[in-house]
Amino acid sequence: MFAVGTPSGEDGSADLSHVLAVADELGERLDHACLVVDKSTVPVGTAERVAQRINAGLVRREQRARVIVASNPEFLKEGSAVEDFMRPDRVIVGCDDERGRELLRRLYAPFLRNHDRLLCMGVRAAEFSKYTGSPAPQSPDGFVPVDVELDHGTPDPNEVNVDDIPF
Repeated sequence: MFAVGTPSGEDGSADLSHVLAVADELGERLDHACLVVDKSTVPVGTAERVAQRINAGLVRREQRARVIVASNPEFLKEGSAVEDFMRPDRVIVGCDDERGRELLRRLYAPFLRNHDRLLCMGVRAAEFSKYTGSPAPQSPDGFVPVDVELDHGTPDPNEVNVDDIPF
């Protein structure tokens, strides 16, 4: 599981250099099957790029390790991050592999004993949920302006349940 900074570039897009550096490092070091979980705030499609970078490193080293990449965006409030982590009001898990989802369910089980707020969905939907579930300033007409990079495709609308989007 990793979380690295994704500061805005000069054009406002997310700087993924740290995320991709982690992927490259994993590709150079992994020698066994692994679930890689990205908690960073990233544009939709980043998990696919991470998987490609890891797999490229594995291929270069002739490793046959199976790697599953998942997205697990955090929704921590400033000043209460530890409390939000220990007692989350929801946990979003984006994984396209059932074994990966089950591992994440088991990981979070101790933190979700009193209520089941683990929301499982596809990777793209989880990446997109960070943009819909984070506080954003509203415009005068009441709409929330969200500039999301969708150049790698959009989440499957059948996977996104309006009731699951954290507000």
